[in-house]
Amino acid sequence: MKLRIPGKHDHQHEKTEQVTDDPYYNAQNAWLERYGHFIQQAYNWRLLAMLEAVALVIGVAGLVYVAGQSKFVPYIVDVNQEGLPINVHLAQEAAQPDPRIVHAELANWLTMARGIVSDRAVEKQNIAGVYAMVQGPASGYMDVWYNAHNPYQLSQKETVAVNEPMTFLPVSAQSYVVQWTEVAHDTNNYRVLTTQNWEASISIGFETPQDEDSIEKNPIGLHITALSWTQKS
Repeated sequence: MKLRIPGKHDHQHEKTEQVTDDPYYNAQNAWLERYGHFIQQAYNWRLLAMLEAVALVIGVAGLVYVAGQSKFVPYIVDVNQEGLPINVHLAQEAAQPDPRIVHAELANWLTMARGIVSDRAVEKQNIAGVYAMVQGPASGYMDVWYNAHNPYQLSQKETVAVNEPMTFLPVSAQSYVVQWTEVAHDTNNYRVLTTQNWEASISIGFETPQDEDSIEKNPIGLHITALSWTQKS
């Protein structure tokens, strides 16, 4: 009879048989072999869905940010003394434009603010243009002025014309003393009632317009931040 000497392999075989004879272990292996790949697939799908959700949130946030940006690009048109355009450039930054343009804008604003016309529709449009260019203390100043000098009531008796040219005396890069003459006429017969000289102290600032309405009302973004005027004679 051939004797069998136990060796290394016999111990491994005994160990394997001991493990595989465990019914719980065998059931676990069978369950993993049958359902383990389904669990892994489900995990992979959940991970992919989470990544897609994160990407969707980032994409929507980007679209919202882009949609919130201004779609309008303001242009500044420089003109000569005859009113012909000589230069056109983008107003991408709130930089102070040519002083001639600033003077023209301020002269137009003073004409709307100080002038009185008999046409109520035109007067309403002028008042809207006045408030489109004032900020801070200047806005409060105009509130007080219009409360004390209602242009709709005054126009029943007189109209006021603001004469040009106006005199602009720069005090600093963003402040001026402006002088002009006003002529008041009787509403009924257009007879001259008064001729007065006025002087205003005006502080200004610049802010790039952000929407179409602002571009139409105030294309160069000039704002009057402080204001006062007095009659000189």
